[in-house]
Amino acid sequence: MVIKHRTIATIFGASLIALSSAVTTSAQTADAEASYAALLEQIDNLKLTIAQREVYLATQQEKIDSLNGQIESSDDLAATINPMLEKMATAIENEIKTDIPFKIGERFARLDKLKEDLASPDVRPSDKMRRALQIYDIEVGYGISLEAYGGNHPKTPGARYAACEADVESEACGLSKNLTAALAGGRTLRDIRDEIFDGDYLRYGRLALSYMNADGTSAMRYDPETKDWVDLNAAQALELRRGLRTARGEAAPAVVRAPVYVTN
Repeated sequence: MVIKHRTIATIFGASLIALSSAVTTSAQTADAEASYAALLEQIDNLKLTIAQREVYLATQQEKIDSLNGQIESSDDLAATINPMLEKMATAIENEIKTDIPFKIGERFARLDKLKEDLASPDVRPSDKMRRALQIYDIEVGYGISLEAYGGNHPKTPGARYAACEADVESEACGLSKNLTAALAGGRTLRDIRDEIFDGDYLRYGRLALSYMNADGTSAMRYDPETKDWVDLNAAQALELRRGLRTARGEAAPAVVRAPVYVTN
């Protein structure tokens, strides 16, 4: 009986070992299948990434080909655009010369820079076009704006600075608080010369241009027919003063009367 029990135990133990081995083999198989499935998924993802990269590279190559084509045709583009831009520059120059004489130096400086760009082979045609259009935009804007800006007397420029040289505290000099503070801070009269204007100009679009001395002793308008400056009467000078305050933002926007010259 003892022998039989041992035999049964041995057989039962062997069966457990076999079952354990089978379970282990099954688990290893499942792990291998999962690893294989994960590998297949990685391969699919890699294929998708490669396909996306190929599409991206193809798109970039199209852009490169397009740019190369533009470079090859740049000479033809310049030959087409440059004559047109030169006509634009000529038109701007004629406009400045025949216009009322406001900010002449500033406007011709922009035009001269444009001409330099047009003559330079190093400036791209697109940049030349952009700069020409910028000047056009500025010139058009002049026609729809009211502007006040400092400047010297149109007939006797520099009278105020001369008065300051004679007596910086005189009424004719009439320095602003900022300029007086600049002198007190160590700057010389010559240092602030470019900031000492005889008076102010008021531009009514492209319709009229007027001037008033800083002390209000002289008020004039430009006469396009005679190309000279004409004195304003008291009522016109008062309107000019109001217009200056409005343009500077010192008064609420209102209807501003311009001293316009009308031809017969």
